[in-house]
Amino acid sequence: MLQIRDNKLFMTAVMIWILLSNVGCQPNISEHGEMISDQGVIEPQTTPTIKIETTPTIEAVTQPPSPISAITETPSPSITSTTVPTIPTVTTTLATSTSSPEPLPTLSPDEAIEYIMTLLEDYQNSGCLLPCWWDAIPGITSWEDAKLNLMTISTVVLEKENRIWLNFPLPDTLSEASNFTQLYSWNELGIIDTITIESINISGYDAKTMVGIFGIPDEVWVRTLDAPYLGTLPFELVIIYQSKGFSLYYSIDATLNDDVVTACFEPGFVELSNPDLFPASPEIFIWANAETKTIDEIVQEPDAIFFPLEEKTDLTPETLYEKFANSSESPCIDTSSELWRVGNN
Repeated sequence: MLQIRDNKLFMTAVMIWILLSNVGCQPNISEHGEMISDQGVIEPQTTPTIKIETTPTIEAVTQPPSPISAITETPSPSITSTTVPTIPTVTTTLATSTSSPEPLPTLSPDEAIEYIMTLLEDYQNSGCLLPCWWDAIPGITSWEDAKLNLMTISTVVLEKENRIWLNFPLPDTLSEASNFTQLYSWNELGIIDTITIESINISGYDAKTMVGIFGIPDEVWVRTLDAPYLGTLPFELVIIYQSKGFSLYYSIDATLNDDVVTACFEPGFVELSNPDLFPASPEIFIWANAETKTIDEIVQEPDAIFFPLEEKTDLTPETLYEKFANSSESPCIDTSSELWRVGNN
């Protein structure tokens, strides 16, 4: 027991000595934070820093979808079928008026005749010169607008597709038929493209007066016979103003003297013997002036053969104008009957 106790005391003494030895070996810390030992100041040991190179992170840039992709892309990651969208059909309808202008009240026969005679006498006013006719101009005026006035003073003879024939009453002194006809035609847009006015026996429309108003014609065509037939000698004169879009077609009773056929167009003349065969005024044909008409299109007589004025007379369109415009000269056209004999044409 005493030996065990002595061993414990010995072991305790050893432990105390070890502890005291360790305490004495610990360096002191100066006021500047330096470590001090028995040998002096101990320099702190610096642990080298190891730099770790890191690969920079690259953020993915998301591109905006193209306009086509923005419309056609589907959110689902897998597409099992492609469906073409159906585009609805859009029908565009132009706005049109559903109501038609109300027609004017129809005039009585006497009122219609009075109004028509006023139109015929006053038509040569500055507000409606040819190719304007009774406030209608081919290529500009629609038939729907023109008929509002025309239908109040006329009766329909025939209506066919885009054409209509109208009869207008006249005083008995002007025509045995007591009326004259006007033909109106229009295009697919409803715009009048031609107007044909039948000849009537009224003064003021003679060739001298008309050429004086409208100037030098673009073309002049003539046709006659070498001798009278059944007591008359027809002479036909067609004056064409292509640039204005109208023609004047005269038919008068000429005379034959010494193999010369003479046709005169005196102002104020009215036919008394044959008013229906040789009316004083011309047949007037008006068309949209953007077009050029041939003599056949104007006359519309398949068997009629017309010749240029300069081929059958000593006149041209220019000299005809000068002759008719000169008040001291007679407004007559002379042509040799020899030029009109069968076989010479």
